Amino acid sequence: MRRLLPVLLLAVTVLAVDVSGQNDTLLVHNCDPGTEPFVCSVASFVYNSAKKQHSRLIHTGDNRNVRLGFPRSKILNTLKTSEPTIPIYDAKLHEELNRPPAVQISNARMRKLEIPLDLQYSDFSRNKIAEVMVPEPKDSGSQYALRYLDLTLNSLSSIEKLHVLVNLETLVLVHNNLETLESTVFSGMHKLSMLVLSGNDFDELQFTIFPPSLVWLWLDGCYVSTLHMDGAHLPALETFSATDNSLRSLNVSMLQTMAPVLEEILLSENLFNKETSDALKVALEQAGIAHDGIEPYGEFMRVYFPGLHRNMADLKDHLESWDAILSATAVVVNLLCIVGWVGHRIWQMKSQRRQLN
Repeated sequence: MRRLLPVLLLAVTVLAVDVSGQNDTLLVHNCDPGTEPFVCSVASFVYNSAKKQHSRLIHTGDNRNVRLGFPRSKILNTLKTSEPTIPIYDAKLHEELNRPPAVQISNARMRKLEIPLDLQYSDFSRNKIAEVMVPEPKDSGSQYALRYLDLTLNSLSSIEKLHVLVNLETLVLVHNNLETLESTVFSGMHKLSMLVLSGNDFDELQFTIFPPSLVWLWLDGCYVSTLHMDGAHLPALETFSATDNSLRSLNVSMLQTMAPVLEEILLSENLFNKETSDALKVALEQAGIAHDGIEPYGEFMRVYFPGLHRNMADLKDHLESWDAILSATAVVVNLLCIVGWVGHRIWQMKSQRRQLN
């Protein structure tokens, strides 16, 4: 029995500390000190929908908001593996968390997301979500309550299923894998006022798909070369940002028709030539629309990031200096090779003459 005791203790220890989803161990978490009155925050939370929940949240306050997987510095090293700690947010987990109205889950390597009907605020940024499940409400009179959705830095290639989120006011989709937008995805989002699509790969965009409720629209760094504004109507749009794209032209008259109350437009780091850029500045200023100077990439860096621009300029100077040194070295090496070859030929000729004599 004494020999078996260490083995039994080791087995119990393994069951107690294993949080990788391979057993049914329950880990009990209290909210981080000081967070409970506002949002119950727990970094090292583990969930596997195929088994019993591996983490249980002890939340005694009246506030039911939840934040998991943050800050990353507090996540246990044993959980910092390639395996997802929370592979899915689904109805079961939502129920286990006491149906919070607001949820933030980051750094969990989540693959799938199921939007609960009563969730109002959600931040699922910095995961690996490739699929969002938003089934049509079973009750015809029901609507999704969600007002804020952040899916920054995920793996979405389509957002078609989001069309039922009719109460959305803010949608953030920065740095996903979007190449097209379905024509009806925003048709029911009559309250959507902020849309951030930066960091995707669209090439061209039809503005007719956007809802008239938009106030802020960001399309930075999307490789967009063409904006189709004909027939679009965005009467509430005040700020439009399309920096770091591939635009070569923009019809300001059509822009005004589409967005009559536009106050500001950001267009730096595009492919406008100097003549087009100057003409755009004049047209925008005459229309009373503020702009960012429509600077090309290098000038934009010089104005807004002078330190980085200086470092880049110094690096360029160093590279040019090294290029000159290498070029000079190559010339010298080539001359030495020619001199050597000529010398070798002379030596061969002299050797042949000696043999003949």
